[in-house]
Amino acid sequence: MTRSYEIHQRGPGERRSIPVGFSPTALLLGPAWLYAQRLVVEGSAALGVELILAGILAVNQAAWPAYLVLHALTGLLIGFSARHFRSLAAERNGFAYRCTIPARNAAAAGAKLDQMGGEPLPEWRARHLFGVPDIAPRPVRGVLAVTLLTLKAAFRYRLVLVLLALLITAVFVLPTVIKHDGSAQGFTQILLTYTLSAITGLMGFATLWLACGTLARDIDDLQLLLVVVKPIPRWQVWLGKWLGIMALNAGMVGIAGAIVFGLLQVRAGQLAPDQQAKLRNEVLVARASARVPVPDLTRQVEEVYAERQKQAQAAGLDPRTVRQQIREQLLSRVQAVGPG
Repeated sequence: MTRSYEIHQRGPGERRSIPVGFSPTALLLGPAWLYAQRLVVEGSAALGVELILAGILAVNQAAWPAYLVLHALTGLLIGFSARHFRSLAAERNGFAYRCTIPARNAAAAGAKLDQMGGEPLPEWRARHLFGVPDIAPRPVRGVLAVTLLTLKAAFRYRLVLVLLALLITAVFVLPTVIKHDGSAQGFTQILLTYTLSAITGLMGFATLWLACGTLARDIDDLQLLLVVVKPIPRWQVWLGKWLGIMALNAGMVGIAGAIVFGLLQVRAGQLAPDQQAKLRNEVLVARASARVPVPDLTRQVEEVYAERQKQAQAAGLDPRTVRQQIREQLLSRVQAVGPG
């Protein structure tokens, strides 16, 4: 079976052939496979996601279906992005991309390049867009490429790491420094109100700074000029940058939310038993409006209408209006809630 191989070269004799497409090994091993590729940052990020999912499962055993789905999605993302991760590892080791060759295996791809004297054919020079998973449909690859370039530019700012550190610190420190009165309501107000307010402020600042900073850097480095001359519509460039900023926001909010949830579960155990019961049954509960079903009052309306027809003053009234008034009176009796 023929598949495509990306050829990366470092010096005259050092060459790597990287298969394009899905990798079952990367799917099964996940973070361990990333560490084997010497991608420490990416492997640590994937391992962190696995630990967060395992922590949620340990706290709530009923969440195992969601855990399995998210675990499978994480593995699929790594499996379909295996070519990108291998290319990233090769480039960090000094290898440069040469071409993409269709062949039966890696050795055959290298042999084809040797037959051409080391100079690739014009049709071999095409390469997948940077960092876009191979499963992505072709019409959206331009947007995804700009999104990943925005993420890469944002992480070149140390501000992202500083804001993430401030976010985690605020979520951890505020509930510890500010003491509550020992009640379930006070505990929830301290833990949620102040931490969510800090998250909102930091995320708003991060959004404005990253949106302006990444665009300014793209203009200064002339990277934006290289992007707009590509066959990508301007609206895709705008949408890709917006998705990149929103992906950063979603990641930081997810991390902060997981920490708040963990603190809520851990510190709730320090409350008195009666306050823990009130926290579960009165505070941390979902509420919705209760609507009483409207009963069928047709028979009662007709009975009351027949009684009123016997009265002389009701003879000249409109029957439809009389029936409507009777229905409203009967409904008020049924729906009214008395004292106690």
